[in-house]
Amino acid sequence: MASLVLTDSFEKLPDQIMYSFTVCSNVLVYLVTWGVLHVTSDVQDAQIGPKDAYKFKHIVWIGLSLGAVTSVVFHLFVKEAPLDDGAHSPVVGQDKRTTSRVLRDHRLYQVAALYMATRLFSNLAQVYIPLYLHESLGLGAESLAIVPLVMFLASFGMSLLTKILNRNAGRKFSYVIGCVFGISASVWVYLGSGIRYTGYEIYVVAILFGAGSSVMLVTSLGITSDLIGSNTESGAFVYGAMSFVDKLANGLAVVVIQSLKCQTCPNYFRDILAFVCGGSAVFGLICLIFLPPFNIFVKEGDSCYKEINEEQDVVQQVSNTNASVQSNTHQAIMS
Repeated sequence: MASLVLTDSFEKLPDQIMYSFTVCSNVLVYLVTWGVLHVTSDVQDAQIGPKDAYKFKHIVWIGLSLGAVTSVVFHLFVKEAPLDDGAHSPVVGQDKRTTSRVLRDHRLYQVAALYMATRLFSNLAQVYIPLYLHESLGLGAESLAIVPLVMFLASFGMSLLTKILNRNAGRKFSYVIGCVFGISASVWVYLGSGIRYTGYEIYVVAILFGAGSSVMLVTSLGITSDLIGSNTESGAFVYGAMSFVDKLANGLAVVVIQSLKCQTCPNYFRDILAFVCGGSAVFGLICLIFLPPFNIFVKEGDSCYKEINEEQDVVQQVSNTNASVQSNTHQAIMS
């Protein structure tokens, strides 16, 4: 992904655009779930039970089929251009980073912790909001369809605005804003009750969860991209490491949460959203505080960006000069 960002055809599609398509895929999956569970239900507002187990098998097969088709289309029709050594390097005389050098960089582990906290907040909120609606609030199938969909749509809309937020406020302040959204949603879940809450306020909570997840995740992806920088040869390893930490932490969290589930506690999933998701956002803030700067907190118009742009201009001028010399030489030979 870092290599694609450095190409001319992809440089205008930043991390928030890629995340937007991720949200679109989540919305599609949830629309399929809503179609299978809600449209095929004989009773309106009926809660999900063991009798609906076969429907989830259908949902899984539909999702796998769509994923297989898109993967085949990608591998058949997306052409990968060969990479030229040094062709995408924006810095003159830059040294390539090997895997061992990346592993010795303490910033890798700090960014991984930040990304892990972000993914914990985002993924656990997506997983446990339906269970919170179903078991803690006792809402019907219609609410189970609408509330998470509102969260996804808010996440999609906010992802389109995150570029402006990052450009004007910087990555650090943008991440703080996302954490404020997320922590506010967690506190509201813990304090919310009554008919007004289940009828109206729950949608505001869903918007806060979606907006917070979007800002935090897009900004953390941007920070990961900044860690890679122009060393695209280490990009695959860095993104792989982030994904490994993310999947490991989320898997362990779900296992622990499910093993500690109290069968006689109706507010168990409320507490999960309040304390685990809220705690993940707080942990992300702590990681951000101790993260050293490497052009992640700087606006695009500041000096370090100017220096990089000047170096890029030098590279472009050298490239243009070489092309001109080759063209004149060719013309001289032909004449």
